[in-house]
Amino acid sequence: MITCARCGKQVSRRPRDVRERNYCSRTCHYASRAPRPARKKGTDKICEVCGATFYVPAARASARFCSMACKGVASRRTFTCETCGAESYGFDNRNKRWCSRACAASARRTGERRSCAQCGTDFYVTAGRAADGGGGRFCSLTCHNTHQGRGKTEHSCAVCGTTFRWSPSRSASGAYRITYCSLACRDADPARRAQLLEMNTAQQAGRTTRAEATGYALLDALGVDYLRQEPFAGKFTPDATIPAGRLVVQFDGDYWHDRDGTSAEPRIRRRVALDRSQDAYIRACGWQVLRLWESDLLTDPGACTERLRHHLQAADPG
Repeated sequence: MITCARCGKQVSRRPRDVRERNYCSRTCHYASRAPRPARKKGTDKICEVCGATFYVPAARASARFCSMACKGVASRRTFTCETCGAESYGFDNRNKRWCSRACAASARRTGERRSCAQCGTDFYVTAGRAADGGGGRFCSLTCHNTHQGRGKTEHSCAVCGTTFRWSPSRSASGAYRITYCSLACRDADPARRAQLLEMNTAQQAGRTTRAEATGYALLDALGVDYLRQEPFAGKFTPDATIPAGRLVVQFDGDYWHDRDGTSAEPRIRRRVALDRSQDAYIRACGWQVLRLWESDLLTDPGACTERLRHHLQAADPG
């Protein structure tokens, strides 16, 4: 029998389990804060890198470093970068020559450094461009374009007021009117739009197609007062305009306006799209539009006449 060194309880123990200080249980042993029996079979060593003392188990008796970080530091091999001369390090299994990829890339370059002819910036020129007599003079496309346009004259756009530049040869040739900075500004100029509309009206008035001649004859037979080839709202010139009936009449050729709707020609498709746009604009202005096909005007003029009468009666119920 033994007596617990903490609680005094009497317990039985085998002779071989009797110690200098005995406890009835692990709870009493831990609560007493008594030192536990040493179970370590390794040794303490000093790290060869940082000098810290660390424990080495018996299975790792050959350990030399306290951590992987210290082991990595010990395996480094210092060297001098061949490009920039900076001190760096590698590892025993690698033959390092440069401290970074930038230095490695710089060492492999076979070109030369030059000064930009426009801005003076120092830049690298490859061997292929350096071998070309006219290559490698500018650091960027912007500098190249600026140098190329150094002799251009400045002008102000008549529409948006933007300053733009033209070459002296184009300015002095007299073949151009230096008025707009772009085609968009040219097309947006009201004066030019009016001029184009006037020219278009004059061009259409000078020639009459077979469909238009037949359509005008139908209108004359009905005794309707209409305007022939007059601009509509300053946008375009329809074939006939009847102000009293607020009606626009167009005489369309079967081919050019794609009556079958099967044409794949880009110019025909553009013409059809323009027809739809004009019709939408006419209706938005509070007018009606009537389109008569050339084949109907030639083969069935009676039906075309009835369609005209119907639209005019619908416009004027009284």
